[in-house]
Amino acid sequence: MVSDKTFTWASSDESVATVSASGLVTAKANGSATITVTTDGINGTARILVDQTTASVVVTPAAATLVSLGETLQLSASTVDAGGSAVPGESVTWSSDEETVATVSSAGLVTAVANGSATITATVDGISGTTTILVDQVPVQLAFTVEPTTKKARDSIAPAVEVAIQDAAGNTVSDATDAVTVAIGTNPGGGTLSGTTTVTAVNGIATFADLKVDEAGTGYTLVATSGTLTPAASATFDVIFTLSGFGAATIDGAFGAGEWDNAGRIDFLANLPPDDGGGTTATMLLVMNDATNLYLALKITRSSFGGATNPVFEFDNNGDGVRDEGDDSFGMAVGTFLPVEFRDVFRTTQPPCPSGSVCGFLDVDVGGTTDGAAAASNDGSFTYIEISHPLDSSDDAHDFSLASGDIAGFTLSLRLFSLDTNCSFGSDCFADTDFPTSPSNPGLFGGILVESQ
Repeated sequence: MVSDKTFTWASSDESVATVSASGLVTAKANGSATITVTTDGINGTARILVDQTTASVVVTPAAATLVSLGETLQLSASTVDAGGSAVPGESVTWSSDEETVATVSSAGLVTAVANGSATITATVDGISGTTTILVDQVPVQLAFTVEPTTKKARDSIAPAVEVAIQDAAGNTVSDATDAVTVAIGTNPGGGTLSGTTTVTAVNGIATFADLKVDEAGTGYTLVATSGTLTPAASATFDVIFTLSGFGAATIDGAFGAGEWDNAGRIDFLANLPPDDGGGTTATMLLVMNDATNLYLALKITRSSFGGATNPVFEFDNNGDGVRDEGDDSFGMAVGTFLPVEFRDVFRTTQPPCPSGSVCGFLDVDVGGTTDGAAAASNDGSFTYIEISHPLDSSDDAHDFSLASGDIAGFTLSLRLFSLDTNCSFGSDCFADTDFPTSPSNPGLFGGILVESQ
């Protein structure tokens, strides 16, 4: 060894490695550099390779809570070597130990799936870092998941109305047990909501099984509330009227003084024939019973019977909201030159009715009896029609059987012929009115409640 020599040190790439005057090399970046030492014009070299190795992985954030299912969170992973310097360009593999709670994409995007806890792991070259993700839904709002449907007044709304307690993303909070209250929002008929209107949620759902509205109206809504949660409004629904009254009438076509005072009443507009100029006319429907008979009456604003006035009442015997086998029907016809004719009809799908149809046959034509009566008059301003039918006739095979407290669904089909009796059966000579709706429209029958005294 030669002593007392002066050495000069140099690096070929100081961005990769530097060397001090005493020959101490310091790594700066991955790559290679040549270190040269010189003395008396003589050189010596050494090749330095800088190749970082990951010593630890740090996941950010170290922990997080997601409050809605479907909520996402972007994670990041940083890698450092043993000296604490970042290791760039490393490939990270992400995984979740509980994918039923939270999943993670190959890019580190976490998605909440269900309440619970999951550990998310980032792995680089066999070295791992973790973060804990807690999914804990926070109730924020309410939503109707089963909407109210059209029903007759005082009938329970079915299927049962359901209101969900939801997080901000609209997912049901399955462990929520808050009390939820429903009330009428839009109230077109001035109705009152009855039944159990406050219910404790089970598995995040409040179920209202016996809600009823007592007055008819089109376009009702319900509003659900629960503490500080954002309220919810239901879709619109209709309440079909239910008429009732207790009393007896004499079927003579004349409204005697006080005769119909105790009847249930509803007003509507009946269509007029084009031959009469079209338009509508004010019409009143009255309903009552005396525990033996059902009484129906119409008061139609019209100067005469015209060619004919023909009301037909269709009844929903089994309460299923559909015109079908076994339903009862009765009505009458009267005209300027036509005496009053009462008709007691039975609905059937059986032959000779064509397949797929619902036909009407007179009770007497299919082995039954004509039960009931009708009468009519016109005083130059109004047509008065009175009809009766037993609540429970002996013709059980063809007539309804009603008792106190029963509600019978019904529709009225009213055909008015032209006041010009020379107008025949052309389309201009008559007009039809279905009230409250067509008999073929399921679920929208009106209701007649059989009253007790």
